Amino acid sequence: METMETMDRLGDRGKISRRQLLGYLSALAAGAAMGPVAVSARASGEPSSPSDPSSAQTQLPDTQEAAAQSEQQMIEACLARGNWLPSDIPSRSPAEAVASCTARRESEGNKNASAQTPLQQLLANTPLTESRIGLNNWPMMEEAEGLNLGHFRFAISPYTPSVDDGKERFLLFANSPLAGGFRGRDYLEDVQRRMFDRAVWAMANGCKGTVVVEFDRPLSIPRVDHTVRVLYEYGIRTIIWGNEPNDPGAAWRDNLPELVKIFSAAADTKKKYNLDDLDLCLPGMAYFGQGEYLQKLLSTFDALLPGWSHGSSKYLPFQRVADHYYGPVDGFLQRLTLMRETMAKARVNDLKFDLAEVGNPTVNSGQRRATDQQLAEGYIPQITSLAIASGMMDRLYYYSLLDSSDDFSLASVVNGNLVMKPSYHAFVNMARLLSRISKISWSESAETMQVDASRSDGIQFTVVWSKVDGKEVTLPLPAGKRVFDLLGAEVKYPNPRQVVLKPRENPALAGAARVLVSGAS
Repeated sequence: METMETMDRLGDRGKISRRQLLGYLSALAAGAAMGPVAVSARASGEPSSPSDPSSAQTQLPDTQEAAAQSEQQMIEACLARGNWLPSDIPSRSPAEAVASCTARRESEGNKNASAQTPLQQLLANTPLTESRIGLNNWPMMEEAEGLNLGHFRFAISPYTPSVDDGKERFLLFANSPLAGGFRGRDYLEDVQRRMFDRAVWAMANGCKGTVVVEFDRPLSIPRVDHTVRVLYEYGIRTIIWGNEPNDPGAAWRDNLPELVKIFSAAADTKKKYNLDDLDLCLPGMAYFGQGEYLQKLLSTFDALLPGWSHGSSKYLPFQRVADHYYGPVDGFLQRLTLMRETMAKARVNDLKFDLAEVGNPTVNSGQRRATDQQLAEGYIPQITSLAIASGMMDRLYYYSLLDSSDDFSLASVVNGNLVMKPSYHAFVNMARLLSRISKISWSESAETMQVDASRSDGIQFTVVWSKVDGKEVTLPLPAGKRVFDLLGAEVKYPNPRQVVLKPRENPALAGAARVLVSGAS
């Protein structure tokens, strides 16, 4: 893994310690294929004894009511202390983190290994690290890899990381200032350490480390400089500064001149230390409006940094633009086109464009909720394949593996353990399928939409689905093609020369997708 200077040479040691950085990288938890760190820490239980991390007392509450009660108990316990207790666990270097995770993985083995589905067997040589598709706040796991982290008490992170230099305390990740100060030396930090080790191990083994730095007030230039260098040392190669500033409820949402200062400081650090492979990204925008906030962001940079005004985007202090999408399948390509048109008008269309969050479109829409199976078949394959086929975006992250709301989660908690839902398996299958693409395009008819692609390993595939309600659509099955559902099982039809597509079951979704595959190296 690439490293820069050690912490001993970074200076300003009192501002951000390695221990505090455990929280920065926790949600990457080794194995992430470009999944950025989740910025919210939803406490779901109170601290337990470090002596028995696998006991029933360390399990996540299985109901929202129990989670809320446990969170309140944790907050009351922190308040009773009168201050935030520092950890006595020694700091860990990147090399130590990689070694620790490697040893743990070797000793524990793949306890949760499962048999591969037919589609997984076909794609067995495609590692998830090659994918442009990733999870927002947790790693995509190889099918044979267990989490091997014990029982989780917290959905994402034991605490919300913050920095305190003795003068002021400000948030870096998330919105809970109270939970953000928790620093107990107990089971929570043990789990946090293991997650941190796996995150660093993943980035050292080809995964693309991406982090969201969230803040609620101006940051000094030395803080920005130090944060960039430390995150880079641990393997982070994309830093997203801020999260959903156009959300009406977001703190500090209109202080864009200060955001420009932060980006300028981060860009100066990148240039000073030759961090050429580090990308700085504009804050991911909430799925509101018609791109006007992106225009506002770009106009502010244009006004305050005349060095690039009416010039070239290569002089900008950022390399990526990010958007969030929680809309219907039918509006997806229009959204991508809108954002790209907004960038083109500002003459920055050569920048990389990411979807930093894509998620369940039926949660806040006032319509019938989609089941997890419907998301697995009628949303995830369509969104992911169209994103790559459009040619308009560079990376897509799905939100999320585990959220405080089960409606957004691709996994659930059962007896304190993470259990992957069908939607998770569909997402992993699509991430693997959409790797090694040499040629890809999309087309549509009155009744269907399809994505056709060729891979560099000789595999050719089509992802196809129905756009209509109330009736099945029948298509001819080309000779030599095998048909799979999105959970990886092979599908056989009474007429072997036909593919039968089911109608869509929800206005925000499409009909269940089918994958037609032929050829292999």
